[in-house]
This record gives sequence, structure tokens and C-alpha cells, in this order.
Amino acid sequence: MSPKIIHAVLGSIALCFAAGSVRADTFFVSNYGDSTIKKVSSSGVVTNFATVLGKPYGLAFDSHGYLYVASAQLTNLISRIGPDGTVTRFATLPLNFDATDILFDSRGTMYLTDQSSYGVARIGIAGGPVSHFATNRINLSFGLAFNPRGNLYVGDNLNNKIVSIQPDGRAGSPIPGVQSVWGLAFDADGNLYASTPSIVKRIPVAGAITNFAMGFAFASGIAFDSKGDLYVADQSRNAVLRVSPSGAVHSFASGLNQPLYVAVLPDSTKPVLSIPAQSASDISQNGAAFS
Repeated sequence: MSPKIIHAVLGSIALCFAAGSVRADTFFVSNYGDSTIKKVSSSGVVTNFATVLGKPYGLAFDSHGYLYVASAQLTNLISRIGPDGTVTRFATLPLNFDATDILFDSRGTMYLTDQSSYGVARIGIAGGPVSHFATNRINLSFGLAFNPRGNLYVGDNLNNKIVSIQPDGRAGSPIPGVQSVWGLAFDADGNLYASTPSIVKRIPVAGAITNFAMGFAFASGIAFDSKGDLYVADQSRNAVLRVSPSGAVHSFASGLNQPLYVAVLPDSTKPVLSIPAQSASDISQNGAAFS
């Protein structure tokens, strides 16, 4: 009998792992205020994990457990951090590129939101050149999440909507009326959650948009843990808050410095990406070139 598969969301990245292998999740937070990445235990204890160049925004894990950080504000870097906290340069972005959120698909292709001009871009496995992905214009884009069918969702904050992008880059059906999106995440049932400064909204597979959790000072990045609780970085409270499936908000980690994004790493033997792959034509043999 094949092992039962559990799905968890790491920031915007979905992983699957065999049942019984998970003991405790570990959380990672981008601290904008002091350019550090903090590691947070399942009990909320905060320790320093790494210091990066520039101001850290989005976080995403690859399938080998390396953490990637989008650093904006003059540095234009994507940094890679090993399990021991060693920081190396993964990619240098164009001068006009202001990256906010990042995530990977199952082939290891990185997707990035850009609040300046690109909308959504992507980078090959080897840290190759940045190329434009979405064919539709997205303005002031924040937040990235794949749904179970492989469609990419992005917050378009200038036009107050969430944009859907099909695997081939064509526009899908937008979700209107959602203002100032900072973070996006899908739960295990395929419902989409969007963080706005004071409210996290729930966008169900079928039905109306509702307010899922409220009372935040400035909610930014969000991520689900392996139990289905949602974690919200509140940059004005200098804290990460935990939201139960009922929408109740609880304290989790404090003493941070303008936390922007949060990623969750399940304590498992070997995470494996479960996001549907792009077609083979999207990636060259070395993973670095795009049309």
C-alpha cells in the first residue's frame, strides 16, 4: 500500500511527505528592519539564522531544503541559504526589478513578483537569466501561490484584484475586489487565502469571499503549517501570529523587526515538490534558458 501523502504550504510552495515523518515544523521569517532571516521553533522561540544583503522580502524553499530570499532595495539579489545558514548569491536581477515574493514549481523554476515593471518573472534552475512569464500586465504585484491545477495566482494591487495565470503564461479568470494583497496561500482543500493589511480573506473554491481573520496591524506574508494553521507576518506588531482553522488569532513569535514574509519547513526526511510541473519545453537541459 502506498504511504498516505500529506500536503503543506511553505510560504507559496507546496511540499508533500510521507505520513509519520513529521515531528515539528520550523518557521523562517524575513526581517526587513535589520536584514536578517530569523528561525522560529514550533514553540515560537526566535533565533538568528542568517544575515543577507539588502532588504529581505519573499522566502521559498527548494526541494533540497535550501532557502531562497528576494532582496530588494538597491541590491537586486536572490540569495540562497544552506541548512547551516551559509549565504550565497543565486541570481542578480535587472536594475529595474524590485522583487517581492518568490516560489518554485516542481522542476525547480523560480517565479518572482516585481512591484516595478515585470509583473511576474522566472529564473531557471541554475540561476539563469530573468525572463518575463505572464503575458498580461500586472501592477504592484505581491503574493504568489499555485493552485492544485498548476495555475499561478498573483496580487495586482494597482487594479485591486488577484490575477490568475495559466501554465502557458496566458491570463485566467481574475478575482476582483481584493485590495492591497501582500501574501497568498492555498489550504489543503484548494481554498485561497489573501492577506491585506488588516484582514486575511478566504476565497473558497465555490462561494463568496469572506473575512477569515481580522485585527492585524499590518499583515504581510502568510503560510500554512502541516497541521492547517495559518501563520501571518505582522510587520507593524513585529510579530508572527498563528490563525487556527476557525479564524481565531493567537500570538506565536514576537520581538521581530518588521517581518515581511514567513516560510514553513516541515521536519521531514526529504520534502518533495508537489506543484504541477511546467511543460518540458519551458526549461532547457541546464534549466537556465527560456524563450
